[in-house]
Amino acid sequence: MRKIGDHAVRGDMGHRGRRLAGLVAVLLIPVFQSIGPGARPAHADSPPAPFLWGAATSSYQVEGGIRCAQPSGGPAFTSFMQAQIPGVPCNDFDFFNGNTGIQDRVRANSKLVGPEIDLAPAGQADNFWDPAVYRRDFDNARMLGLNSFRISLEWSRIEPQQGVFDQGAINGYVQMLKEMRLRGLTPVVTLNHFTLPIWALMPPQSRLPYLSPQPDPGFQSSLQGWENPALVDAFVDYVNHVVPAMKDQVGIWLTLNEPVLSQLVVGYFAGVWSPGFLLAGDRIKKALPNLISAHVRAYDAIKAIYGATPVRVGFAHAMAAVVPAAPNIPPRRSQLRLLRQRLLRQCSR
Repeated sequence: MRKIGDHAVRGDMGHRGRRLAGLVAVLLIPVFQSIGPGARPAHADSPPAPFLWGAATSSYQVEGGIRCAQPSGGPAFTSFMQAQIPGVPCNDFDFFNGNTGIQDRVRANSKLVGPEIDLAPAGQADNFWDPAVYRRDFDNARMLGLNSFRISLEWSRIEPQQGVFDQGAINGYVQMLKEMRLRGLTPVVTLNHFTLPIWALMPPQSRLPYLSPQPDPGFQSSLQGWENPALVDAFVDYVNHVVPAMKDQVGIWLTLNEPVLSQLVVGYFAGVWSPGFLLAGDRIKKALPNLISAHVRAYDAIKAIYGATPVRVGFAHAMAAVVPAAPNIPPRRSQLRLLRQRLLRQCSR
């Protein structure tokens, strides 16, 4: 496993509230960059800063303007193309969060084990794609004494159709990075922060509670997410398009955000994030090697693009320590044994 320096990276933004008021994260990443208005490129040789003190965002949670069409009470869509609105980026999370059948299923399943979860699409979010908004936020970041800012690139905005890249979107991110650097903020850029273009993953639309959804025609029309090795090839193609355009502005890249605890556990085990599978150990077995391969191949691609120029490449890793809420209550051994047997059957297929 490759990582950034000797430090783990953890940066995420809550679902609601303003970015800088609600989140100031410490990114403990040694970097080789002087901080200030005249800062040189992040990969230039200069005295190392002790660490980066920054804020972190993700594209779908803040940018706005990412929207999918929905069946609206009619028959389920049978192709990902039905979810696409011309000229508007559409990703799997927006479809998942806005689909009424999926909303009903997640609401029913979640209240069995905890608070009821009501999904909702991000809509305009914080309108961070607007240059006036992100410039103001970068100014606020400097006012707070930050010297770094982490963003992610919205894959569905950059590649709305497989193999078709929107140069205007790429240029928009380049300008965002330039504005960041003009203020002495070191960019940290995540290539994939959970969301996938709808052609890469269209979540199953089943409304039935208590069960893991079965693949439907819409899901099968897409690449079916990280279970499919073809998505790794598509991801590397995307990396090879965006990194050369941004290499002069970026010296720290994260390939993936929290691939295990968040993407796999919440999306394929808990079933409350896209693609919404429940206790799907067999699907996790397929997806995990592809996520690992995606990181390794993206790492190699970025290193090849930079050549002899130093660049830092890693991924944001999240781990969890679990403590019993009521340690003095004896476990119901029969239930635990049945759950363990079910999980073992799923993972041994």
